[in-house]
Amino acid sequence: MDEETEAQLHEVLHTPGFELPRAAVLRGDVIALRQLPALPGVLALLEDALERSFDGVNLEQIHAHFDFDEMKIRAERAYDRLVDDSRVPAAMQAVIGDLWLYPRKVLWEWPGMCLLYPVEQGGRGVYRAANSGALAAHRDTWYGSPQHQLNFWGPIKCLDPDATLRIYSHYHRKTVPNSSHGYDTWQNLAGVALPPSITGDGVSPEGAFAPPLEVGDVMSFAGHQLHASAVNRSGRTRVSFEFRLLHADDEGQSYVPPNTDYYGIGEIYRG
Repeated sequence: MDEETEAQLHEVLHTPGFELPRAAVLRGDVIALRQLPALPGVLALLEDALERSFDGVNLEQIHAHFDFDEMKIRAERAYDRLVDDSRVPAAMQAVIGDLWLYPRKVLWEWPGMCLLYPVEQGGRGVYRAANSGALAAHRDTWYGSPQHQLNFWGPIKCLDPDATLRIYSHYHRKTVPNSSHGYDTWQNLAGVALPPSITGDGVSPEGAFAPPLEVGDVMSFAGHQLHASAVNRSGRTRVSFEFRLLHADDEGQSYVPPNTDYYGIGEIYRG
C-alpha cells in the first residue's frame, strides 16, 4: 500500500483507567497525553542525573556555561548515571501502569535525555551519549526499529509552543525514498553507521503538525510515523526526553503499519 494518509491528533487529559489506544497510534494517530501522573517520577531522575553532571547549572542555560565538546562529555556522564540508577525500572513500571498496559507484555527502553543548543550557539545537540542535532524528517523504522514500536517524547524543561516534534501525517503509509540500506547491518556489526536520510526530492511539510506540550505531558506516536525535530530558536538549551515501548500483542496485527520503505535486513533491537 502506498497512499497519503491523515493522522488524527488526540489531546487527552489523563484520568484513572485511561488505556493507551495502541491500535490507533499504530494506524497513524498521535496522542498528546496531558499530565501523566507517574511521569514526574521519571523526569526527576533524568533531571537529577543532568544537574549532578552539570554542577547544578540551570539546564536551560547550559549553552552559556559550556562549549559543545564539554557539554557532550557531561551529557555522557549524566546518561551513565541514569543507566546505573536502580530507581529507573520502578519509575518506568509506574508509567506503564498509568498507560494501563500489562507489564509482562511490555518491553520498554531505558529513557534518554536530549540536549539541543539554540541556533545562535550552533544548534548542535546530544541524545543519550551521541551527537544529535535537530533531526530532519525520518522514521525510526529506517534505523531497524520494529514496525509495532510505540514512541514517547516530551519536555523535561518548558518548551515554546512550536518546539515539539513535527509529525508528517501524510506519509504514514506513503513511500519515502531513503538511505536505510545497510544501516542496521553496520550498526549491529560495527557499532557505527551513517544515519538514514531522505533521498530524492524530499517531503512536503503540508499536513505536518507539532502539538504543544507542557512539562508532565508526553506525545505518543508510531515509530513508523515520519517525524522531525524542531529547530531550537528559543534562546535556551532545549531539554527533552524520549523512550520507546513494544507490546507483545501488537506484533503482526493488521493495524500495524506495513513496511513501505525500510531497506535494512533486520531489527536494531534483535535479541
